[in-house]
Amino acid sequence: MGPVQGGRSRRPLAIAFALAVIIAGVALALVLGGDDEGEKSAVTAHTTSGTSGASRRPTVPEAVPTATEKTTPVRRHDSQRIEQTVTTFVEFAEQLDSRRACSQVLGGRGRQLPGCAEAVGIDLRQLPSSDELQVDEVKVSGHRAAARLSSGGSFRLKEVAGKWKLSGFRPS
Repeated sequence: MGPVQGGRSRRPLAIAFALAVIIAGVALALVLGGDDEGEKSAVTAHTTSGTSGASRRPTVPEAVPTATEKTTPVRRHDSQRIEQTVTTFVEFAEQLDSRRACSQVLGGRGRQLPGCAEAVGIDLRQLPSSDELQVDEVKVSGHRAAARLSSGGSFRLKEVAGKWKLSGFRPS
């Protein structure tokens, strides 16, 4: 940046603007991130796999916090991302695509099937096929979630760096 009329530089103004943008971004991340002070939140949403307009029916009323947990509504975006993580994993595991399947598993990036799945307790032989897969309900509590399947099984997930990763599976 060159000097402006009067010999002054615009550099201090540009630095101040950049710092203001960074501070605003951090503040926004703190407001939207939540749960950084150890507060628990228990939320649920019912979904139907393969539909973009998932219906929501909380099992715990949204406006009534329990004695031990602060209840907040499931963010539709989280529910969709959780369902997409489950669906992506099952489809790519079925195709034996280790890179894509393991990228959906907690600590699985760069690993191979079945090792990445077994590391978090997922037995590939007990997974439903992608044709049979239907997520009936998603429950979120802080940075952890569960996706209950119509077959009776359920996946456990953990949010890491803004992405939902599979952390376990309980077959029906």
